[in-house]
Amino acid sequence: MFSDLLSLMDTALSPHEERGAQMKAIGPLFAGKAKAAREAITSGVIALVIVCCGAPFKVHAAAPGASSPVRLSGHTLAELTSLKSIAAAPVALTLTLTLRRDDEAGFQHYLHDVYDAQSPLFRQFLTATQQADRFGPSPASYNEVAAYLSAHHFETVEAPANRMTLSVRASRADVEDAFAVHVESYARGERRFFANDGDPILPQAIAAHVQSITGLSNLAQPHALTRAQPPHYYECPTGVDPQYCDLYGPLCAIYAGARATGELLQDLEGTGKGVRDYAKSFNTHNKNVQDYYAACLANQFPLQPAGATGGLDAVAMPEGGGVPWSQVDGSGQTIGLVAFDQYITSDVIKFLQLIGAPATQINNLSYVTIGAGASFGAAESEVLLDIDTAMALAPNAAVVVYSAGFDGA
Repeated sequence: MFSDLLSLMDTALSPHEERGAQMKAIGPLFAGKAKAAREAITSGVIALVIVCCGAPFKVHAAAPGASSPVRLSGHTLAELTSLKSIAAAPVALTLTLTLRRDDEAGFQHYLHDVYDAQSPLFRQFLTATQQADRFGPSPASYNEVAAYLSAHHFETVEAPANRMTLSVRASRADVEDAFAVHVESYARGERRFFANDGDPILPQAIAAHVQSITGLSNLAQPHALTRAQPPHYYECPTGVDPQYCDLYGPLCAIYAGARATGELLQDLEGTGKGVRDYAKSFNTHNKNVQDYYAACLANQFPLQPAGATGGLDAVAMPEGGGVPWSQVDGSGQTIGLVAFDQYITSDVIKFLQLIGAPATQINNLSYVTIGAGASFGAAESEVLLDIDTAMALAPNAAVVVYSAGFDGA
């Protein structure tokens, strides 16, 4: 009986003119199989078929182990309601699924203890693989998600050792089928992007392992803030996008303070100076901080002649007001980073790919070992963040990582 039922349920209910034929098929099925139906009910299995009026719908037979679908909320852009699709989305998409740990509570306890000086686990860091083996995702959970995607024609792009993420690629049609969404292209001003029109839906058994899915939209794109000239004031002028000025105030404050302080230290060198000399130096320092800050906001970076000290009165301003922010790229400069942990070069390569940097920029990165060098630990992400920041802000600068051991003393 159940093979007949599954066959019937796997057939799409057609428009109104075909429903009569299907209703006729249901009657004999139950009439001829009454005994089998009673036996099925007695054994605790109840088959329920509901046919209702309205728009056509399709019911699929459940595969072994399948369960009710679950919607993964928070994956849809709210602004899509005011936009219209303009063209077909990309032919293929690359997605990254972030998985849930099997024992999140246990991991949080470990995370607390490993930084608690009173805990026996203090600084007893686990490797990425050890964390996955202890707290998950387990190989079984990971393989279950991978198998579901493979069944929908996804190919694996990357599967890291910690099993926290799974990067896959498939055609747009397969993506839409696997997650029950539509991916379309939209326009927001001059910006063109693609996005999913609804939250992805997965079988309950699969959704239980998935925390989020990225790659269904490309609206959010990283870009350098230095592409635009800074405004003349920290408060964004009317019509200026805040993304182009939010950081200029703090950055100019750092620049002004660092430059004026360096000049102050140079001025304080030497002997035979009295209190009045020191007071004059500090007064000049305070004035220079304000002058350099104002000049920075006006996109003016004064060039100080060799041997000259003491603020804007003693410097030469280059024609045009200074070097534009968009041209400050680190050319001819070397940035040294002292690291007490390690990093993986492929992570830097992926970051450069993410921001659209040329593949050759990775050649600007070099590594110097001091003593035995550093080992992998909890600060790996900090080292990677330092490298990424330096290479993003100064793409033409040489970045040298000096790896040194650190015992906490």
